[in-house]
Amino acid sequence: MSGRQAAVVYIAHPLRGDWEANLERAREYVDLALRFGYAPLAPYLMGAHLDDEITRDRMIGIRWDIAVLRRCDEMWLCGDRISEGMEAELAEAERLGLVISRVPSIDAGVNYLENRLILET
Repeated sequence: MSGRQAAVVYIAHPLRGDWEANLERAREYVDLALRFGYAPLAPYLMGAHLDDEITRDRMIGIRWDIAVLRRCDEMWLCGDRISEGMEAELAEAERLGLVISRVPSIDAGVNYLENRLILET
């Protein structure tokens, strides 16, 4: 990505379940994107004070996430599963015609990004 503007990438990751562990894994994907020259966005990391078990909070969070997604160049579906919230984000990304990449693990992400860099040079 050297010599040009960094692509803005939306980092989608499941949060329900083990909330703290899922937030930590999402942060790892943000770090991965940064290391490879992307400008990652994960608004749910800033809105972690919303309670995902409260319907109103969940809907606020999803609306916020989708508003941010609309400003991105691409979306990464991160983690070992696609959650209900990620499905809503994915539908919007497809509607917008964004580049969508599946990144099931950090190691897979490193391999994918290294290969992508080779193809771009």
